[in-house]
Formats: sequence, structure tokens, C-alpha cells
Amino acid sequence: MYAKYLILVLAGDIEQAIRFPSSRSHAEVARRYSGTQIVAAGFCYGDEWVGGQSETLKIASRGARDLQLIRRMLHGPERETWDLVGRIEQERPEVQPIEIPFP
Repeated sequence: MYAKYLILVLAGDIEQAIRFPSSRSHAEVARRYSGTQIVAAGFCYGDEWVGGQSETLKIASRGARDLQLIRRMLHGPERETWDLVGRIEQERPEVQPIEIPFP
């Protein structure tokens, strides 16, 4: 499933990936983290591919570096904290995610 992501810079200059449904804009999710530096944004397909850029934030994906952070988040112990796919849709169920077939 396609999703969008942001790379946030947390305390101590730790970069953290956050993944969310493609039905939300990067800017909408970024507002939840106001005051936090965002260094990359784009689209991902599971832990296999990242790319593109955020039109709303004017920030691009960094490719392999972002993919490494996405994989760390998806396979790490804090996935429930940072993987918002599913959780955000439950907050506003009237908006359904858009499924885009993998190229």
C-alpha cells in the first residue's frame, strides 16, 4: 500500500520517519508536529520504495537515506507510535485512503 511519509528531527538530532495515509496532505500531518524540523517528505510503498516530494511543504525525498529510516521504523519496537496508517483513518472515517497500484 502506498503511503506518505515525513522525516522529523527529534531532540539530539535523531531523525525519525513517520508514515501516514496517502489521503492526508504532508502539511496536514506536519501541523501535528509544529516546532519540529522536517528534513524530508515523500511517498513510500511499504519498506520497498521511497520517492517523490511534498508539494504542500516543498520538501523532497532523500531516497536511500529515507528508505533506511522507514525500514527502521516499520520493523522496530516503536512502530505503533510512528506508523499512522490506519490510526488517522479511524479519526476521520469519512475520508477513505486512495489505493494506487504499485508500478
